Amino acid sequence: MSQDSDQKVRWTSSEMYPLVEQWVSSGLSQKDFCHLHALSVGTFHYWVQKYRVDSPPSNPSFVALVAPAPAEPAAWGQDLARLVYGDIRLEFGSGVSTSFLAQVVQPKLQL
Repeated sequence: MSQDSDQKVRWTSSEMYPLVEQWVSSGLSQKDFCHLHALSVGTFHYWVQKYRVDSPPSNPSFVALVAPAPAEPAAWGQDLARLVYGDIRLEFGSGVSTSFLAQVVQPKLQL
């Protein structure tokens, strides 16, 4: 951390990234974590966003799934199961097993 002539604190990634990692594992909101560590919420949010861009994800956003082919393909438009999670919408034919649906939903619930 350094201060320039108008007394602004300048943080480096080597100082802030460990704090971001500590926040992630803390379970606290950004606001509570910043209050606890006397940090500006806006500055900390900037470093969280920078950390996300600079660091590869430890938990990938996409999960590879292989769906078993149904014995008889269902006609689209009939007997559809629709799964909506936030802005994600998935549609399945009636031949999809519940175990496959569990594979689709479970990784998302852990995020």
